[in-house]
Amino acid sequence: MRFAGWILTSVCSMCTAYEMPTHYVIARDAVTKSDLVSSNSAILVQLGLAPGVTKSQFLTTAGKNEIGFRGAVPMCAHGQPETISRLVACGAMFEDAPGLRSFNHFFDPTRDAPLTVGVPLGYTSPNWSLSGGLFGQDFALKNARADLVEALTSLTVALRSAAFGRLFQSLGQEIHHLQDMAQPQHVRNDAHSDALGNVDLGPFNHPSRYERMTALDLVDAASAALEHATVVPVYPAYRDVFRTPRDFWTQAGKGIADFTNANFVSHGTNFCYIGGLGANPRYAQPVPTRITEESVAALFEGRDVPPAVDALCRKTGQAPQQYLAGCVFKFVASNVTDALTGEVSENPRASTLSALDEDMLRYQQSASACDDISHFFTGAVFSLNAFNFQAAYPYLLPRAVAYSAGYINYVFRGQIEIMPPADGVYALIDHDADAARCIDFCGFSKLKVGLRNTTPGEAMTDGTFVAIVKFHRNRCYRPDLSGEPDTPDFGGAACRSADEEIVVSNVGKSGAGPITGLAVDASAEATFEFSPPIPINASDMSLQVLFQGTLGQEAGAVAVNTKDISEPNYLAVINSTDYVFDDVGDQRYHALPYERFTDVPDDVSVKVRFAKTGAEIWPAEISALKAGYSAQVAFLADLGEVTIDASFFKTVEQKLPVSQFYLSPPATYFRTITFRKLRGVYRAGAVFATFISSLGTPGATGDCVTGDDGGGICDEKSLRSNDRAHTVPWVINF
Repeated sequence: MRFAGWILTSVCSMCTAYEMPTHYVIARDAVTKSDLVSSNSAILVQLGLAPGVTKSQFLTTAGKNEIGFRGAVPMCAHGQPETISRLVACGAMFEDAPGLRSFNHFFDPTRDAPLTVGVPLGYTSPNWSLSGGLFGQDFALKNARADLVEALTSLTVALRSAAFGRLFQSLGQEIHHLQDMAQPQHVRNDAHSDALGNVDLGPFNHPSRYERMTALDLVDAASAALEHATVVPVYPAYRDVFRTPRDFWTQAGKGIADFTNANFVSHGTNFCYIGGLGANPRYAQPVPTRITEESVAALFEGRDVPPAVDALCRKTGQAPQQYLAGCVFKFVASNVTDALTGEVSENPRASTLSALDEDMLRYQQSASACDDISHFFTGAVFSLNAFNFQAAYPYLLPRAVAYSAGYINYVFRGQIEIMPPADGVYALIDHDADAARCIDFCGFSKLKVGLRNTTPGEAMTDGTFVAIVKFHRNRCYRPDLSGEPDTPDFGGAACRSADEEIVVSNVGKSGAGPITGLAVDASAEATFEFSPPIPINASDMSLQVLFQGTLGQEAGAVAVNTKDISEPNYLAVINSTDYVFDDVGDQRYHALPYERFTDVPDDVSVKVRFAKTGAEIWPAEISALKAGYSAQVAFLADLGEVTIDASFFKTVEQKLPVSQFYLSPPATYFRTITFRKLRGVYRAGAVFATFISSLGTPGATGDCVTGDDGGGICDEKSLRSNDRAHTVPWVINF
């Protein structure tokens, strides 16, 4: 018991799997194979981040920097800004520090057991990596899910940025475990340790030769195994297998821990020879199949033979070429079966039966027998050396990348399509109403959004949906639109607020109650209410929809999508029939009465809609728009164009471009549609305006047209202004 306690408190590296630099390389390669990079950075676009893992930077978490972090170039360090790629790769290094975390990096899938030396010494790797809430564990999948929600919904840039940093670092710390599962000692309950500083741990000091060799070989054999392998992320390639996060560890023999446990021996769980070649008594697999011999001369052809090997092979009176040719390694072969792909191949160097065994040298020919209790003296036992490790690399290292990349894809697999609702626009308000007249605190308090679950084969259930709108502000905005592009109060890039802001909705509703999920490929229309509202002076706007709930078989899942939508757009309706345009005489407007036009026309009704629905719903209506009066709505829509039906003197259908703010370096901040004055008030491009034409019969109307000066003839300064005293409120049915 004294020894056991001493081990627990002092052997900080007892459980480390691959060395830190190896984890960094595997994680870095996994990022490049995942949809963080491939598929046009689909994951980052969903999250609302710039495409490309080197575009955005976030801080790593605070903590103590370890010497091992220097294995990355540049060095990984806590509390410094890193790209997304480096956050994941450095996170894979951070998971091994402090060393006691590594007690939780073991998992025997045949026994569902953690590292056990008499008693369990930690949690199983999947429990530690996924569960959250465990003492000392802040970087599990459960934590990462919470970090993602915080990264999307926190109200300050600093909080959102810090949460994104934790999210991607946590992702690296999680895939560290899948990489450990590709190290045989970590799936066959085979503890290994290094000396602690300058303290020799005596008989308990068994550094992992596989890990040391892998770290040393990263420039040749190990790196070649990664560079020349065709790596396909296991998810979504095998989406029917990986239905829960734990499946990446173990799932009917197809998890990475299953694969490694069944196909590779380790230092302490090697083959046995009890009346013949056999598997280790603790594990039924792998089974040795045959023994082959290879000479030292052939194995080290073109390379220097290590002095210790040369000394053991040397024979008096023979030249090196002769005695090295007669000195052999006896390799033990076994089959490697991949239950995921169905592939079977032979590993000819699974283990070694050799007089050159490293353990024999260490223990002066004393070795542990197969039952780990009795001992015998022999010069030929099963052992593992560099040739065995290098034979394992092409199997284990590419799979470490494939499972890590697949896990990244799995975490972000949720797909939500964002569509306009049946009304054709996401939001609609009366721009002349009091609720839209203030600058920073007025705007859209409700969005309607069409949603569709496009996650292949997985329903969304038992959850909630919220909408998030991200934006900057046009600080030059004025309620009369005099602070828009091409107006006197617009100051270009100086008008754009520096920080991105967000508003978060209440839980989305469908009908009278909350929308709790979507079946596979099912659609629904959700209403999201905002308090505070989406500001009327918003620009650079994007819409996100966030689902939290059960996705397929995984409870506590998170799915999000981001869509770039328009800033507030405006549609004005102007009844200018209080004037007549003399297109025969002086080509000017004249107030009624004028010549044969004596009576001001009657009030007219106005109806506007942005989509034709079976119910013939008109979202915006005016029962009586008087001559000389105007009305204006503001709306949010998809980019491109919107089709407007307007019933105003006559029913017309018109496709109008949707205006969008854009920022073009170095300092251009503009809208895709400019603003102009009509009857003394600035209007956007979407305007319905009428006047009386002297060529027509009494009461006939014509549209405002563009004159030779580039402005519309309704710009005439002689016309009385459509100021706020001459506006009519809309009835909004939205």
